[in-house]
Amino acid sequence: MKNKKKYKLKTKPLIFIIFLLVVCVVGATFAYFTSEYRILNQFKNATYDVDIEEEFNDDWGTKKVWFVNNEETNTAVVLRINYNELWSKEDKDGLLTLSNVYDGHNVVTKTWTNDFTSNFTLASDGWYYYTKILKPQQRVQVLESITKNAPSTYDGFDYKLTFNFEAIQATVSAVKELWNRDITIDGDNVTWNL
Repeated sequence: MKNKKKYKLKTKPLIFIIFLLVVCVVGATFAYFTSEYRILNQFKNATYDVDIEEEFNDDWGTKKVWFVNNEETNTAVVLRINYNELWSKEDKDGLLTLSNVYDGHNVVTKTWTNDFTSNFTLASDGWYYYTKILKPQQRVQVLESITKNAPSTYDGFDYKLTFNFEAIQATVSAVKELWNRDITIDGDNVTWNL
């Protein structure tokens, strides 16, 4: 009986060591097959910097307007523009405004460039869509000059010609997503399905 008890005492530490070994082997195997590898997945938006440049030398006459893609990277853009004209003056009753059309004629004649008359298409939404890609560090001039043809009723009123523009990356998907327009890009040419 003494012998049997001695045997039981020796097997307990052995069973514990075997159990500990099994746990370590299973844990190491699990760790090996479930190892984790993390990769930083970064997305960068295309950068572009389109701006408007104006040259206005006197009250009437020279008013040149360009749209410029200032970006030094390789991001080309598509462009759309529109403009607003306002004749206004402040008096005791508040802000007074006049139309730019008088007796069926424009009060201010705008001399558009060949680029504007040939390469911009007016859509029903009031935007003029540029039919070319505006490449980085490229510019397009749209206006050459303005001439006043106003009758004396416009004396004392200030005239403002302001341009609005939007530009986005020159891809079919960007144009569809942001402007909900379908386009075809073929080299430097853009066909708008307006």
